[in-house]
Amino acid sequence: MIWADATRTWDEPGLNWIPDYENVVFDRVSDDLYALLQNEFDIPIRFDQHVGNQSFLVTLVEDRLENVFSTGQIREYIFDINYELATKGSLDKNKIKQLTNVVERVKRLMHNNINVNGGFYGGRILNSTLQQNNAIMQFSCFFGEVSSN
Repeated sequence: MIWADATRTWDEPGLNWIPDYENVVFDRVSDDLYALLQNEFDIPIRFDQHVGNQSFLVTLVEDRLENVFSTGQIREYIFDINYELATKGSLDKNKIKQLTNVVERVKRLMHNNINVNGGFYGGRILNSTLQQNNAIMQFSCFFGEVSSN
């Protein structure tokens, strides 16, 4: 039997269903990552598509179970942080400098905030790749979820 069939409290008239879980990947990880980037840069940060002449696109790549214990679990979350610079032409010296400046600034930001109070820990940029008009950085962090059962 699946959980949705066994627990139908949201179908009862007059009852407001309150889930007994937390959306950790959004509330404690991607929201904190968004806040860090937003406080550091005056650049749009999106989850769906790039906008304007420069922006960040943040995408969840992987949600991986690292460890299970009697009162919870540890999960690793991996995100792509894609910085796009909307310019024409090839990857020249000036573009490389602008892209690498942003990459180095993001790496330093994540190093300075390796542990977010009440949020993720072990946050770090695993790697970065430069392409024609963008830089892709892979961010990884951990979160310990405590279970109430």
